[in-house]
Amino acid sequence: MYLINYAASKELIHNQQINLTMDEVVVDSLNVSFYDTDSNGIPLVDKEELKENIINEAAIGLLGSIDESSKNIIESRIMFLLYLDSDGYYCYRNGKWTDEIKYDSDIHAVVVEQVSQKINSIVGNKYKTLIPYNDGEDYKNSIDKYSCLVFYEQQNKYYCFSGATIILTSA
Repeated sequence: MYLINYAASKELIHNQQINLTMDEVVVDSLNVSFYDTDSNGIPLVDKEELKENIINEAAIGLLGSIDESSKNIIESRIMFLLYLDSDGYYCYRNGKWTDEIKYDSDIHAVVVEQVSQKINSIVGNKYKTLIPYNDGEDYKNSIDKYSCLVFYEQQNKYYCFSGATIILTSA
């Protein structure tokens, strides 16, 4: 019994470390890829650089190396990467970004539902993602414009769902 509990605890700690690492990877990568704001104050993010930063940082953080083999392993384990913009979102899968997928509405609950449906269609409804709508004032633990979401598969079939958001402040 002790060995089973020890193994389960060890696995849980390992999975938590992976999740924490991926959270940091997404935050750091979004921060580095955000390079300016346009004349309307909208953040400008280089999506290709965002993807490269996520792959490189995850390779270093999870595999300890940034060589091509490590980067290929990480890229093969990223089920998808979403970047949410003000009018729609972009999805990175299978080595390429989609064109912008426009939101059906400006209403936050509709945007959350649309993005959730996209996520569920990608993971084949094997996993259910629950993203709270919240009240439109506080998007804590929800999604918002200028967010990056990454769904990552670890070799032990543990999945990480990590995200970060650019928060605009007035100067």
